[in-house]
Amino acid sequence: MKIRVKHVQELIFGLTSQERKRFILFLQSPYHNSNLRLERLFEIISGASQGSVSAINIHEQLFPQQEYKLQRVYDHISTLLRHLERFFGQEYLEAHPLEERILRTRYLLQRSLLKAAERNYKKAHKALSKQHKLDEQQLLQTYRLAQIADEAFLAKELRQYDGNLKKADQQLDTYYFSQKLMNACEMLNRSNVIQSGDEARFIEDIIQWIDKTAPLKAHPLIAVYYHLYACLKGPLSAERFSRFRQSLKDHQVRIAESDCRILYAYGQNICTKQINKGQSEYLQIYFELNQEMEAANLLLENGSLDHLRYKNLVTVGLRLGEMDWVHHFVERYRSHLAVEFQDAAYHYNLAAYYYAQKEYRQALRRLWKVEIDDDYYELGKRAMTLKIYYESDDQDGLDDQVRSFRAYLARNKNISEYQRRAHAGLIRFSQRLAKLRNKRTALSQKKFRQSLIALTEQIKGTQQITNRDWVLAQCDILMLN
Repeated sequence: MKIRVKHVQELIFGLTSQERKRFILFLQSPYHNSNLRLERLFEIISGASQGSVSAINIHEQLFPQQEYKLQRVYDHISTLLRHLERFFGQEYLEAHPLEERILRTRYLLQRSLLKAAERNYKKAHKALSKQHKLDEQQLLQTYRLAQIADEAFLAKELRQYDGNLKKADQQLDTYYFSQKLMNACEMLNRSNVIQSGDEARFIEDIIQWIDKTAPLKAHPLIAVYYHLYACLKGPLSAERFSRFRQSLKDHQVRIAESDCRILYAYGQNICTKQINKGQSEYLQIYFELNQEMEAANLLLENGSLDHLRYKNLVTVGLRLGEMDWVHHFVERYRSHLAVEFQDAAYHYNLAAYYYAQKEYRQALRRLWKVEIDDDYYELGKRAMTLKIYYESDDQDGLDDQVRSFRAYLARNKNISEYQRRAHAGLIRFSQRLAKLRNKRTALSQKKFRQSLIALTEQIKGTQQITNRDWVLAQCDILMLN
């Protein structure tokens, strides 16, 4: 009983206000529903907070002054659940008219209503021909229509040649090979992330078959995923990655936007992996991929940009010294961030820009405006503030920030142990570097260098420390000055 109520509530609370209105109309239609109590049951569950409605309460409202029977409530909830699921299916078909028409055509054909089936087939074929962007669904629909055309020809019982079966077979190849390549790439990607070890079956045979079949190798989706697979399978080379990038550039006009975003994400993940291995030249490539996405209007999805992606791209731009681009990017995409993160992400990234420019006062002013109950931003804000006070040689400000930062790490129970230790490492070594810097005049040059070298080696030997590159850079600055 509880499980069924939970399922119903999950579906109801997933409805938009417009969908709720349409579902009520669905229940009011005698064709879909003849049980008048279901609309009232929907209202009861809709008005209750999740998990608060009981079977007894439902029975009292649906069957007043009647003997309590749990099975009666159970049956009504099960029926409502079934109607909700059917409604979601109906909503899907309403949102995908071509899919609905293909299903309708096949059903008419199964009923031997050939003229109606042919009329619907022509309309479906015309609608599909207008879809110039390729994706998995488009390839599958093309195959299914070719298959329907062959079935329709067979139903006419004509003893003559028809090319629809051959066409259906070719479309099946295109769909199958593209899908196998997509799956193979995602398996390799997941293996890189979580070491799953999965690998698509027969993939090397498929690669060989694509190599010797020109039409398949020229197909936009297959071509791009073919080169992507070579990069993910490895070994990665500049030449292989360049072929993937060029293939994506050449074919992206024919590929659906959602698939293009996935392909660019693959490319950026490859770059990130190489950057983490010390291949710094991939930072520039990562940046160029982002610029290509921006030029192709792929950065925004439904008019929105994820706030973490916003920050990531700012960080890459700053590391490359693209200051004008960063400032323009921060301003241009502010309004496209989710409302709950908009101000915090904007001020934080603008602070990062001013910090990179060594305009510390401006950076601090922006950081003070980062007001959001989010550990991600709070940790970043405190770390950047600490670095500003250190670089400004403001010992009082640094001491205050160290005390405040340590207290925050100690009291915040939501921070992971890794994050706690990594940020504690930043605090500890920043403070020790500042103390050594302040003692410089009191130490001989030899003693100062020995102390700095020892501290640098200790930093290098510490695994958990955030902003490690910055801490080591401060060591280098002290060594050279």
